[in-house]
Amino acid sequence: MTTSDKSIHYEGDFVDGEYHGQGVYKFDKCTYEGTFKKGNFVQGRQRMNDGSWYEGGYLNLRKHGEGSYHFANGNVYVGGFENDVRHGMGYLFDFENQCKVREEWVKGHRKNFVKTTSTTEELKSQLANEGYYFQG
Repeated sequence: MTTSDKSIHYEGDFVDGEYHGQGVYKFDKCTYEGTFKKGNFVQGRQRMNDGSWYEGGYLNLRKHGEGSYHFANGNVYVGGFENDVRHGMGYLFDFENQCKVREEWVKGHRKNFVKTTSTTEELKSQLANEGYYFQG
């Protein structure tokens, strides 16, 4: 089933008139694709117009829980989010500078970090290992 107005388009499952199940929700800034429950997007992928994307959990259309953020430049952050910002432990895979950064975040503010140099191949291999939330 589909619903649409000038700036928002939804295609997917409905239950009792609400988005529920698998669907795609598009508006001018980005697209959400994944699982909806009782009208709320709860798990899946958000693609931004600049080419970056996030995959993981959501609460009230904000990144929440574990996920991976793929920057337009190719770098990837894997870790916790709360209220749309990084929160808790995570790793930044920095392909531009060939390093992995272990980071501790509190509500969007980095509190601690440890940087380890690495090759592009090592970074890709680590991202592909189980234990990292990566759906590349």
